Amino acid sequence: PLQRSESCGSLIFLTHKYLLLLLIKVSILRHIPNLVTTCNLAIGVLAVYMALGNQLVFASWLVLLAAVLDFLDGFLARLLDAKSALGKQLDSFADLVSFGMAPSAILYKLMEYGIRGDIFYGGIQDTSLTERLLLFSPIILVLFTAMRLAEFNIREESGEFSGLPSPAAAILVAGGNICLVRNLGALEGSLLLDPLVLLALILIISLLMVLRIPM
Repeated sequence: PLQRSESCGSLIFLTHKYLLLLLIKVSILRHIPNLVTTCNLAIGVLAVYMALGNQLVFASWLVLLAAVLDFLDGFLARLLDAKSALGKQLDSFADLVSFGMAPSAILYKLMEYGIRGDIFYGGIQDTSLTERLLLFSPIILVLFTAMRLAEFNIREESGEFSGLPSPAAAILVAGGNICLVRNLGALEGSLLLDPLVLLALILIISLLMVLRIPM
């Protein structure tokens, strides 16, 4: 009877230990999507730094990587059934930086090049009021990205989505910049660097994100 009691005690101990390890494993797995989202946010911040440091191609590739991570965190959240209010808020912050701030920083440097002819100029000295307004016009993209994300959070429960998703808008900017840098000497490169053309592209992309157009 004593041996049987010891065996039962050992079995109960091992069962509790196994359940505890299982709970820890499940808890860790549920945080993986948030970890991926945090990486997305970090890469977005790095893309901003790189863009303002005149590393526009590298910044663009970082934005494209952030778009991959944005898809991956949503996929993992559904796969692991790890959706949470924290993840939802964190995802919005990450998207605002990676798909709002980072593309805006890239467009800011492109606008600077279009106005000054040099992205290493760095400053607004000796620029007219019109040139300064054009230079800061990429802020519009950040504002409309924020509105897009806010509307997405409101409409997520109903499943009604419209307009251009913010990752798609960022991919357009990043991909366009990579192509532009490779064709700076070509006619199309010079045309796209015209400040008014850049402003038109900023306005079009921004409006597409908030218009009620099924996409």
